[in-house]
Amino acid sequence: MSWDEAVEHEITLPATGLAAPTDTLRQVAGGEESEPLTDARGSVVGRIVRRRQPLRVRIRTHPVVDGGYVRLSVCVRNEHPEPADDWRRRPAGNGRTPCGGPSAAEA
Repeated sequence: MSWDEAVEHEITLPATGLAAPTDTLRQVAGGEESEPLTDARGSVVGRIVRRRQPLRVRIRTHPVVDGGYVRLSVCVRNEHPEPADDWRRRPAGNGRTPCGGPSAAEA
């Protein structure tokens, strides 16, 4: 049995101010953890294994002065070169990513 399960990661970006757009590429390591499954008596009857593929993520910011305020757009994009195993089973969107670039199918 398998399913998708996310693992939260925090990425700290350097302070750059809001004068200009930024473009940062970061790596998130893959990994594996396992935990035993026990029955009602406490005997180990199996285990759960969680595996994560490494991730390459691009983070872009774009500040715009708007009526005395700064409107900040932030884009986070998965740029790992290998598609997920189930990529083709996901529903098709409009062919564009939320960041405005081409989808993996278009690239």
